[in-house]
Amino acid sequence: MRSSPFRQLSSGRVAALVVAMVLLFQTAIPAQIVPRGAQTLPTLAYDAALVLLGNGEFSAALEAAGREYAAGIRAGNQRWIDSIATATVIGESQFELGSLRDAVTAYDEAILLGATHAEWLLAVQFPTQGPQPSPRPRVATWGRSARGTKPATLPDTMTIRQAGADPQKVLQQGGVLAAPVNLPVRPQEIMRALVIALYRRGVILGPLAGEGAAIDEINTALSKRPAPANHWSQAWIDIALGTAAWSQGRAEQAAPLLERGLAIGGKLDHPLTPWGLIVLGQIALGRDDAVGGAKLFEEATYAAAEFGDARALEEAFRLLFSAHQLAGTPGVPATM
Repeated sequence: MRSSPFRQLSSGRVAALVVAMVLLFQTAIPAQIVPRGAQTLPTLAYDAALVLLGNGEFSAALEAAGREYAAGIRAGNQRWIDSIATATVIGESQFELGSLRDAVTAYDEAILLGATHAEWLLAVQFPTQGPQPSPRPRVATWGRSARGTKPATLPDTMTIRQAGADPQKVLQQGGVLAAPVNLPVRPQEIMRALVIALYRRGVILGPLAGEGAAIDEINTALSKRPAPANHWSQAWIDIALGTAAWSQGRAEQAAPLLERGLAIGGKLDHPLTPWGLIVLGQIALGRDDAVGGAKLFEEATYAAAEFGDARALEEAFRLLFSAHQLAGTPGVPATM
C-alpha cells in the first residue's frame, strides 16, 4: 500500500482535509433513486462503489463494482458503454489493493470498450442550451483558483439512443430481434471514467504504456473526434486524446490538447477539467518543472472539489505535496 504524504501534515490540517473529502463523498450518490430497469447509466450501484472507493473500503468497492459489471448491458456477447465506467472502478479498486496486473487488465477493458463504441457521443441527445456558469459559491475552502474560469452547470442526465439488433444478422446468425431504445445516461461520467483508465494505466506502466492494442485502438478512435462537430463536448475528446498521448510519451502533442480541453470556450470548467490539470502537472514534472507542476496540481484540487470528484481530489493533493517536495520548498503547501 502506498504511504500517504498526508501523514506528514499537522493533525489539524489533516482533519480539515478529511472533513472536506467526506462532504464531497456524500454528494456522490444522486438523490433520485429509480428502478433498475429505468435507472440512469452508470447506475446508483456504480455510485455506491465509488463512495466505497473514496472511503478507502477497497475490497468492498471491488465487490460492488464487480456485481455491477456482471449486470451491465449487453448486445449478445458485446458489452455496452456502461461497462467503461464499472471496469474503471474495478481497476481503481485493484490499483489501491496493489493488484497492478489486474488493474491494468480492467483499464484495458474500459479503454477497448471506449474504442469499440467510439461514436456513442454522437447518439447523445444534448440539450439545445449550452453549459452555463454555476451560480453556487465555490466549494474549496483551502485556496482560490487563479485560472479565471468558472464551473459549468451540465444536466446530470441526458438521453442516448441504443441501437437494436441488426435484422439481417439475426436472420443469418440467430439471436433476439430488438427495437432501438432511448436510455438515460450520464455521458460526462463515462468520459471521466475513460480518462481515469487512460491516466492510471499510464501511471502504472510508465514507458510501457504506449504498447498494446487498447492504447492503439483508442488513439485511432479518438483521433476521428467522435463527438458532435463544433460542440462543447469536443472538450472531453481533447482531454481523453491528450491523456492517451501523454501515456504514450508524446507530451508535446498531449499538452496543447489538454490545455484546449480544460475549459469549454476557454471559460467554463467541466468534470474532466481536474484530470486534464493533473496530466498537465505530470507533464510539467516530466520537464523537471516541479514549481509549475505544483501550481497545476493545486488548480486540480479546486476543480475536483467543484465537481465532487474524490478520486481527482486525492490524486491532486498527493501530487501537489510530492511536487512541493521536489521543488525544495520548505514546509507544506499553503493550501494544505
